Amino acid sequence: AFLNDKPAGKHGFVTVRDGKFVLSDTGEPIRFWGTCFSAGANFPSHEQAEKIARRLADFGVNIVRFHIMDMRRFPDGILAREGQSTRDLDPEALDRLDYFTGHLRRNGIYIYLCLLNYRPLNAADGLPKEIEQMGGPFQGRHVPGFYDGASLDLQKEYARKLLTHRNAYAGTTYAADPAVRR
Repeated sequence: AFLNDKPAGKHGFVTVRDGKFVLSDTGEPIRFWGTCFSAGANFPSHEQAEKIARRLADFGVNIVRFHIMDMRRFPDGILAREGQSTRDLDPEALDRLDYFTGHLRRNGIYIYLCLLNYRPLNAADGLPKEIEQMGGPFQGRHVPGFYDGASLDLQKEYARKLLTHRNAYAGTTYAADPAVRR
């Protein structure tokens, strides 16, 4: 933990120079040693979040990848518990994510938010009902966003909602937080 500058992002956004990650204010190189959290693990209780952040820092972890957040409804994902579409984010999921990332940040740990994983786009999102015939979530309902304008717009909407969401525990949006990689 003593190797992690606290809070993460205090040197501004990490940039790339000559193929290496560097701190924007000093130009010093930074190396990342991290781990990945998936699905419901991205949304621990407040008590768990504090313990996890301290423990990761004690092991020298300085980045956490938040993966597969968009695949399921809360408590296993960030999608709203109620409703049929995948367009709404769950308020409790956001609060838990905010609290967790706030504590990671305080412990010198950067946050890497995956913005597209296995979101199960569906007809309730305003897409043709055939999207639901693409199989299970690991079989590609999120893929049409690479070539279909309506699906891409839904992906952009999700990213905008998440990145412009204000994290009350960090005092900034995810887009403006230098501790957040995306």
